[in-house]
Amino acid sequence: MSPKTLLRISAVLVVIHAAVHVYTHWQWKDATDSASLAIVNQLPAAKLSFLGQTHTLADYFNGYAYIVALFLLLVAALLWALSDITEKFPAPGLKLLIPLVLFLIVLFFYTIIFFIPGEAGFSGIAILLCTRAIVILHGGHVDQHLGGAKE
Repeated sequence: MSPKTLLRISAVLVVIHAAVHVYTHWQWKDATDSASLAIVNQLPAAKLSFLGQTHTLADYFNGYAYIVALFLLLVAALLWALSDITEKFPAPGLKLLIPLVLFLIVLFFYTIIFFIPGEAGFSGIAILLCTRAIVILHGGHVDQHLGGAKE
């Protein structure tokens, strides 16, 4: 598969991760056992003042969930754009793609540890596909330089 295809599939997987993230977040208030329900009912009531703003714990929880979803969509858009950029400009594309994959690796473990492991699967597959794209791009980039040096 070409790096373009690999990166576009990765972008779609990250969008799916964002969608599942939002879907599962919407269900946080639907606790079924009494212990969880007691905590969930306290979150909208508990107010915190932080840096001059007063919000409930539920506000903070929702805010973080939505900013993560927006950031995932930004990562997906960047992966999609990199699928085009790396075809013509592999070196600058790699300079952006490698830190992005490192972020996805951190996100993968963060999601497994603190959230829903099933969501991490989408990032995990995207990591594998992006890593394969990096290997292909890096190999082609090195071959270009070696080929140019021989001439």
